Amino acid sequence: LPFDVFLPGDRDVPKQDQGQDPGEQEDRGQEQGQEQDPGGVDEDPGQEQDPGGVDEDPGQDQDPGQHEDPGQDDDPGQGDDPGQDDDPGQHEDPGQDDDPGQSDDPGQDQDPGQDDDPGQDDGETCGPCSGGKVCIDNVCQCPDNLMDCSGTCTQLGTDTNCAGCGDKCQTGATCQNGACKCTEMVQKKCCGDNVCWFDSCGNQGAVVETCEYGCGNGACLPSCFDDPVGSCKAFYGCVGGCAAGTPGETCRNQCFNRLSTEGLNNLTNLDTCLGNNSCYGLSDDDFSDCVDEYCIEPYYNCFWGCSYPTCNLLMACIDPCLAGPEANRTTCVNNCWEGATPEAQLDLNAALECNSNACPICNTTSGTECDECWDQATVTTCRAYWSKCVELPEPSGYCSVLWRCFQSCNTEECQDACVAEASPEANQMFDAIYDCIDANCGTLSGSEWLTCANASINFRGACKTQMDTCMADRAYGTGLCLDLWNCYMGCGTAECREACRTAASRDANTKLNNIFDCINTVCDPDLPDDQWNTCANTAIKAGGACRAVTNVCLEDRVYGTGTCNQLWECYMPCTDDTCWQTCVGAASKQAIELFQDVFDCIDGVCDSDVLDDDAWLTCANASINTGGVCKAKYDTCRNN
Repeated sequence: LPFDVFLPGDRDVPKQDQGQDPGEQEDRGQEQGQEQDPGGVDEDPGQEQDPGGVDEDPGQDQDPGQHEDPGQDDDPGQGDDPGQDDDPGQHEDPGQDDDPGQSDDPGQDQDPGQDDDPGQDDGETCGPCSGGKVCIDNVCQCPDNLMDCSGTCTQLGTDTNCAGCGDKCQTGATCQNGACKCTEMVQKKCCGDNVCWFDSCGNQGAVVETCEYGCGNGACLPSCFDDPVGSCKAFYGCVGGCAAGTPGETCRNQCFNRLSTEGLNNLTNLDTCLGNNSCYGLSDDDFSDCVDEYCIEPYYNCFWGCSYPTCNLLMACIDPCLAGPEANRTTCVNNCWEGATPEAQLDLNAALECNSNACPICNTTSGTECDECWDQATVTTCRAYWSKCVELPEPSGYCSVLWRCFQSCNTEECQDACVAEASPEANQMFDAIYDCIDANCGTLSGSEWLTCANASINFRGACKTQMDTCMADRAYGTGLCLDLWNCYMGCGTAECREACRTAASRDANTKLNNIFDCINTVCDPDLPDDQWNTCANTAIKAGGACRAVTNVCLEDRVYGTGTCNQLWECYMPCTDDTCWQTCVGAASKQAIELFQDVFDCIDGVCDSDVLDDDAWLTCANASINTGGVCKAKYDTCRNN
């Protein structure tokens, strides 16, 4: 129909774009196009056009599809390799030990639209009971100690269902006597310059200790004393002023005798490391590489100072050096390093090493490609290191983006980068999905776990709410639902559908989701492809179970001023979707309603599922001509 841009063929695509169906299934689409439209009174319009898509199969690669197919891009995946396009990731949650990862992809043939529990026949009149229910007094019910949570019998009083269904305790809290509680005084952490207690949920408690020199790593920092005489660094400075060879031996002994106990220990550790790793006698560059690879920690414990006790302060010293004259840059940077504590130097070295490993391109070039990689690694893969050294913007990535990013990864580093770009709220939503999967499928393994996991995040699944919450966390535009519908149904890739949803408003996305939810409720996912497509198209057409929610979406649009007669004249010569949509876009609301009435009438008279093209066209023309059932509606449109 011109008003009903029909559903595509692949029944799983829409749910993937809502996040419910992990991955893409084989295209269930049917070739678009229907029998030709009637062209006018007593005339064969002579067009191959569809009069609005009566009984059309949408013919798109996409299908509003089933929420439950496990073989999709949003598949929660398996095992250590979460990066399969159809794999939803690992059983371990990113950065956590309890993420439910598995090793087998369910592939394309899983049917996620069924309850995990096939039910049991208790010999009474209930028939098969599912979701852990049993037949009691001829009714499928949960046992007394379990609660019916969305069709699944669930034990309350757990961290995931504490006071009621879906009452999940926040990270760090546990369910105690039906209430989520945080354990007090679990960890000492810095609160400003002082040390405070923090509970298991991360909430700050009482001040434990007031620190004179500031706080670091949950403890007061000791007073820093850069010994100008007895330190390891002072020894090397002293020896550097002695004459070479025998004449300087007495001088060198005097320098050695000035070492403090700590200075001597630091000197011994560095000297031993350099000797054991054959660093002595190398050229300057090779010596530096040897120190970096084998002796960096004893080196920093020798050459350090008190001026910059943290990595942030060290970077504040280095930044002006990098912006200053190139001739002085190396000396300036070295002075900053030697003025920093060993802890500050080690933190910055770890951050630099992380970026170096993440950006091998920088080993061969210092151009734009290296710069872009370095900047990206700083805020993603290496964010945990750089957060100690520079102020980074708070990550703001959405959960829906995190989910898709995570599923596309082939390495743990890639997954870490996805997690680093997401906001704290997005990560909590993401974790909630895997927590739910673990709660429902944690005792299973292999293909059984995968079947359970896919079923849990799809339509009617125990974790569908968590999945929907994550997928709704996304960027929204201002587009209306009709524009979203037309854009979405014309897509052939997940990227295209994602772009359509991003351009539309939250309200438009909700209206589109309502259509897909309705279709998934009406049409049995076990139907063969052709029967399911017929069911889906029937559901959104006039008199269909989903017609009302479809109209809510398709009426969310900007109307033109054209009449029904003008719409008819414009529409009938069209041969493609763009032309049809342009014609409809120029028409008024009344014109579209009158136009739709004609095609609803034809649809009720001429069954395109039964008639071939020629027979349908003959029927359609007869219905709008003299004596035809739809003649009055046709005249009303043409006279408008």
